[in-house]
Amino acid sequence: MGAEEKKPKVRERVVQEFAPVCDAHSKVLILGTAPSRKSREAGFYYGHPQNRFWKMLAAVTGEEVPQTTEEKKALLLCNGIALHDVIHSCDIIGSSDSSIRNVEPADLGRILSVTGEIPVFCNGGTAYRLYRKYQEKKTKIPARQLPSTSPANAAWRLERLVEGWGAALPCHISGQERLIWKTMGGNDMIIREASERDLQNIGRLCMENWKKTYAGLLDESYLNGLTPENCAKESRECLENEKARLYVAYEGDTFLGFGAGLEDKELENCFYLASLHVSEAARGKGVGTALLWEFGRHARHGYGRMSVCIVQGNNGAKRLYERLGAAHYKYFEDDFHGTKSQSEKLVWEELERFA
Repeated sequence: MGAEEKKPKVRERVVQEFAPVCDAHSKVLILGTAPSRKSREAGFYYGHPQNRFWKMLAAVTGEEVPQTTEEKKALLLCNGIALHDVIHSCDIIGSSDSSIRNVEPADLGRILSVTGEIPVFCNGGTAYRLYRKYQEKKTKIPARQLPSTSPANAAWRLERLVEGWGAALPCHISGQERLIWKTMGGNDMIIREASERDLQNIGRLCMENWKKTYAGLLDESYLNGLTPENCAKESRECLENEKARLYVAYEGDTFLGFGAGLEDKELENCFYLASLHVSEAARGKGVGTALLWEFGRHARHGYGRMSVCIVQGNNGAKRLYERLGAAHYKYFEDDFHGTKSQSEKLVWEELERFA
């Protein structure tokens, strides 16, 4: 809504004829105002070619920009997003939000009966104002206003919209868990589940850290043979494993670190922290602690304990894990693709500290 379209001289009655997009897996509900003339002509939400909604959402979720209606529905449902408008029908001049009169609000109850009670986000100020006026008392769900993706909101370029929406959509959308921490410097740090687009950063950091941390501890030929591609292999496998978790940490566009975890093959009812890496520039900011804490939270809801293995001599990592409650479990000889090392396994026997 609010797009710069040629406005007829008279008000017309507009009826929202698009069915809500939602299912039982939807974790957030995004509400617009009402379909613009271009959207009604296209037969689906945000059909104006200059509206940035689909480009923004694709960037936030790490997906390709959808072109067809079916691709748009798939983008929403695969990422746990429900979509509808605040207005069922109204009188309006063209697509001008300011001209809206005689509002009949949409029945959001039929959406929430499918999704359950989920967070509500409004695309722009008019949708937010009308939701609060007509629907908030019925749903009992407070909404959050996000910047309008309409071309009329020219002050917000696409990059800024992506940043604003990406930071605001909650951790519940499928595959894009976002948790806000503060670095030691007081800046916002986002921790989320990784996607394919993060593997390049992950592989490069993993290679750099292994070569620096394990110089003198592991065979030199093994370390020299590491590449970003083979270092990212384990992380790629985590993306394909439903029981694994791969988290990344960012401060704005700056990649800070990552961690990977999966079920422990040796210990029953135990989640195994397979790797934890922080960039050299981000050390001392609490990034490793924040990542570890998120793995602990995950383990707490599905396992009785959590484990980690370190090469003997990696004293910095050992101090971090012990400070956060891990205790010695055993010493053993590990094998890194034919390179032997003396290693130690530590275990968190209780996970309540990660509540």
